[in-house]
Amino acid sequence: MARKNSLKPTKYQSIKELTMADGSKNYIAVFSYNGTRYPEKNLTKLFGASSAKAAADVLHNIKADLSKGIDVFGSKSEKVDSLVYAN
Repeated sequence: MARKNSLKPTKYQSIKELTMADGSKNYIAVFSYNGTRYPEKNLTKLFGASSAKAAADVLHNIKADLSKGIDVFGSKSEKVDSLVYAN
């Protein structure tokens, strides 16, 4: 299903605002880091970011974790590998 409302830019880099059907606001991260392009991540649903500033802070923490080698979102290859080697 296509998105009815478009993403609106905020004053914070890589953070977009999405108005939901009920009128609430969700904050979406659209970013790339260390050569990897990450798909849109809804920081409101995943991390409880209730404002654009909070979403920017969460994104900063996510990038710090990615720098340390912590896979915040989990990679698909790990999930596939665990299924393949589970035998």
